[in-house]
Amino acid sequence: MSIKRSGAIREEIKSLRQNVLNIVELATQEGRELTNEEKDIVDRIQGNGDDPGQMSQLQADLERAIRFEERVAEIANSLEPTLGAGAGIVSASGEWKRDGKGNRYAILNRDQKAANLFPRLGSNMAGHYILAQIGGIRSHTPQWVRNEWSTKSNEFGGGLVPDPLWGGIVDLATSRSVLGRAGITRIAMTSSSLTIPSLQRNLEMKPKAENVSFHESYMMLGSQEMTARTAGALTKFSREVLEDASEILVVQLEQFIAGELARQTDEWGLVGKGTEGEPCGIFNWPDVETTPGVGALDWLDVLGAATEVRDNNHEPTACVLHTRVYEHLASIQTGDGTTAARGWLGRPPGLENVTFLPTTHCPIDKLVIGDFEKMGQGVRLGARTETSNSAGDAFEKHQVHLKIFQRFDFTLLDSSAFHILEGITLPS
Repeated sequence: MSIKRSGAIREEIKSLRQNVLNIVELATQEGRELTNEEKDIVDRIQGNGDDPGQMSQLQADLERAIRFEERVAEIANSLEPTLGAGAGIVSASGEWKRDGKGNRYAILNRDQKAANLFPRLGSNMAGHYILAQIGGIRSHTPQWVRNEWSTKSNEFGGGLVPDPLWGGIVDLATSRSVLGRAGITRIAMTSSSLTIPSLQRNLEMKPKAENVSFHESYMMLGSQEMTARTAGALTKFSREVLEDASEILVVQLEQFIAGELARQTDEWGLVGKGTEGEPCGIFNWPDVETTPGVGALDWLDVLGAATEVRDNNHEPTACVLHTRVYEHLASIQTGDGTTAARGWLGRPPGLENVTFLPTTHCPIDKLVIGDFEKMGQGVRLGARTETSNSAGDAFEKHQVHLKIFQRFDFTLLDSSAFHILEGITLPS
């Protein structure tokens, strides 16, 4: 017996749901009950009495197809190398794979989009989905969202944002994040943990004289466990806005969520403590080379840090620093305006291809320079939203409270690709 693909079955289910929705909407618009013919169609789809209906059979077919496809995937993955300890340094692929424990993941570089891991659905779909969760289906609600909510309750409560919608928000947050613009490698996770290989010691190459043995050096690979940590945000808006300006709110919801995710990414990715439920940020990573006691910062200090990175066979791509430190570097002048013409002392040639990214999330006495593709951010798919019109003072103020929380973690795929300057002092 042949088994239909799960995608085809889902399309059939959505089509039947839409048929029922169209029948009900038509009767509602005309202010009447369903006709006998319409009732027969609905009963044939949803079932009635001893007849389970077409939907019930399709749901059983879908479960069977999913089990079959998962088994096929297990067999296929058993024939391919998997990600695990000793498997080598992570490289971007932009497609789904599995780690040594069978957990699905996808690795994305700067130019790859999380949204491309899923079928393209349209713009602002996550905002439409959350708005439908809060206040129900509206005239401007896209059909895909209507289909998703046709068998769900629209009452206030919690729910998961579908992965195809969340991927677009992850991409928007990356474009706003300093670390995202620096080019960190994003790892889309479908599980709470993922085993990531890391380089603990690189090969050391030295000149060889004639009739002398090669220098003996070993590359040491280890592994790290990425464990998703929870971060969230809460916003409030009036129910009048929900009712009168819902189309504008759709766009604002996605912007708000992406902005908060970007802020938390930069904060934790740079200065996360690694304790108390926080990921470990790069400034607290134990194996990153550091130059202490820098004092008054000069371009040569930054160039020296870049040279340390290059000595480890990496090419620095970005430098993350505090906004005031960036201002100090950018305002260094030559000449005194009297004995020599005054001008701006720009960055030296060795830093021409390094992108400088100022942010207040960076400590004012530190900066980090390196190849940020060697920093990984694990983003757990399946963000959750919760809404309430009664929590706190929401009922008295006729408001809706929206809380969204996401889980992610950070790791350095190769700590030798970075160098930190600390103890920076600025002129008073």
